[in-house]
Amino acid sequence: MSEEKMQRNNAFQRRYMPEAVEEMGHLTLDYNAYYIAGMDDDTIHLGNVSAPLYLTKVAISLTGAEEVQIEISDLDLPYQRVKTSVVPPYFYLGDGTVPVLFKGSIHNFKADYYSIEDAYFTEFVVADSSGVGIATISGTTGSKALGLLRKTKMGTEFEMNTSLLEKQQDGVFDTDGILLWNEKHQVFIYTYYYRNQYVIANNALEHQATGTTIDTISRAILDVAHYSSKDQFKLGGRSVYVNRQSATSDDYLYIHSDRLGKYEKASVLEQASIVDVYNIQEYTYAFSFYVFHQKGQRLSDFKVYGDLLIVIVDDVLWLYRLNPNYFDLGLNSRYTARYQEND
Repeated sequence: MSEEKMQRNNAFQRRYMPEAVEEMGHLTLDYNAYYIAGMDDDTIHLGNVSAPLYLTKVAISLTGAEEVQIEISDLDLPYQRVKTSVVPPYFYLGDGTVPVLFKGSIHNFKADYYSIEDAYFTEFVVADSSGVGIATISGTTGSKALGLLRKTKMGTEFEMNTSLLEKQQDGVFDTDGILLWNEKHQVFIYTYYYRNQYVIANNALEHQATGTTIDTISRAILDVAHYSSKDQFKLGGRSVYVNRQSATSDDYLYIHSDRLGKYEKASVLEQASIVDVYNIQEYTYAFSFYVFHQKGQRLSDFKVYGDLLIVIVDDVLWLYRLNPNYFDLGLNSRYTARYQEND
């Protein structure tokens, strides 16, 4: 399959709203290793994959950045893939290869065990008092599954639902995706990378709905190589990404895709990224918009908080305002007002 065919699908047509978002500003960071860890009041917290025990705090006014060091109660574990999530007034630091999760306060950035050796995971998402949702591999089925870690008086409880994700081929690569938590509706959302679907589950990981995106690839197209010397399977570059990244806030699911629809020009992707918007109450496609950024780079991370869209492209942090004429945000549209006050 050619690169053009992998990237294009004339079977669907997007509905673009050019005024859906408005650029507020951008800030060049020191490195291109940052990701969005969370939001606290008018401060953006950035994690760094190259320096996992540090967070960078950036004011929403983009007037400067401050680095803080995280202290955890155990530095001697065999860490390989550390990720931090900020959910005020707490932060969580986890590594699913150990596996371990720490929890601490953002007031002093000191953390102790939340979970240790309860379940391996490839990613985690904090769901407030409901616990921590994880993507893991079931020891019973060998396929990817979603699980829930809860703190109780007796210790940490772990539950797993092996039926939420639908196996199409191997059950691992074909079910790979992104796990999100929607605070307003108290649901988990899992967006598949390689097919046109997302799954919604309640805070007990019970299936609520399966939604469909506007792309037409319903079965994963994968390029899987087997290395017999190590008996390992690896995903190759010819696999077709349908949904590259996703975020959720209020009634919406935002999906970043670089798959071009009917009448779309490939040249636009040289300086912009496509975001498709879905209503998770009605399970419908709403519209799409472009996020314009520096040329020749790809969007690496994005999050939505109220009417604030935060994007990282290479080493640049971009802020955008969601236009209230296109988004029903209620009382949550407070972040960009603070930006304007600080401007």
